[in-house]
Amino acid sequence: MVKGDNSNYWFPSLFFKDNQTGKYEDIELYYAQVYYFFEPTNDKIRAFPLGLNMVVGDAKTRSPPPGGATGNLDLSKGPLNPVKWVCPRKNYVPPSWSVASDGTRAGMPNVHNSAEGVGFPDANCDEYASPLRADIHFPSCYNPKAGLTNFKNNMAYPFRASNGRWDCPKGWFHLPHLLFEIYWNTPAFKGRWRPGEGEQPFVLSNGDATGYSLHGDFLSGWDENLLQHIIDTCDTGTSGMDKCSGLYGVNSDSTCEIQSPVMETITGVMDALPGNNPISGWHYSAVGLEDKPVRRI
Repeated sequence: MVKGDNSNYWFPSLFFKDNQTGKYEDIELYYAQVYYFFEPTNDKIRAFPLGLNMVVGDAKTRSPPPGGATGNLDLSKGPLNPVKWVCPRKNYVPPSWSVASDGTRAGMPNVHNSAEGVGFPDANCDEYASPLRADIHFPSCYNPKAGLTNFKNNMAYPFRASNGRWDCPKGWFHLPHLLFEIYWNTPAFKGRWRPGEGEQPFVLSNGDATGYSLHGDFLSGWDENLLQHIIDTCDTGTSGMDKCSGLYGVNSDSTCEIQSPVMETITGVMDALPGNNPISGWHYSAVGLEDKPVRRI
C-alpha cells in the first residue's frame, strides 16, 4: 500500500457451513484488489477529504435487488445495483444460478453474463486462479453539505452528461470511483457440498446465507495532497498506484498490522459464527432454523 494512504477498506468475511456437522469454517481470502477509476467528466476530480465515510450495500437485506441481477450505476436506467457476485468457471453447464430463479429462494443470474449474478451461486467457481469473487462499486459524488460521516446521505453516483462524460450535481465534489474486487478460496471446499441442489454452503459473517447483503465500507485516511498529486499527474493503467512518481514510498505487509480489539475466535472450525450471529435468508428463518432447500432447475 502507498505510504500516505491510511484508509480503511472493509468488507465482510466469508464462511463455509458444513451441512454434515453444522460447524463453520473461515474461508481464506485468496486476494483483494482496490481500483481507483477517474471517469471521464467535466468536473475536477478531487482527493478524498480526510475522514470521509462511505458505505455501499445493505447489511440487513436478505432480498434480491429491485432491478434484478444486472449491475447498474446509472440511475436513469433504473434502480442502482452496485454489488454483484462473480463465479468464473471452466464450463457454465449447468448454470451457476438457476435461470428460473426469482431471487426469493436462490440467487439470480445476469442474463447478459453467465459468470455474474446476485446472491450466492449454486456452483463450484473453478476457473484457474479465479475463484468466487465479490465486486463492490462505490459512488464518486460527495455532498459537502451532508458531511463527512453522514454515510447514508453524503454520496451519490454521477449522472450521464454530454460527450459521454459523467458529472456530479452542482456544488458536489467529484471524487475517485472505487471498486473492490474480493476473491475467496472457495475451491478448497470442493467435494464437501453438492452444487445444484439448493444447498450452497457459504454465509457472510453477518449471518447472511443469501449473499444479497454484500457490502463495503471506506473510511478515508489519505494524505489529501498526495492523492491529489496522483490524480493530477499519474495514470499507470493496471500497473498499480505504487508505480506513480513523487510518492513517499510503499508499505510492506509487516508494517500494516493491527491487533484486534476483540478477543474472539474467528478462524478454524467453529460452533457458531463470530458474534454468535444467527443465519438468515432463503431456507433459514430469522432465528436460523432451516427449511427444506430448493433444488436448482
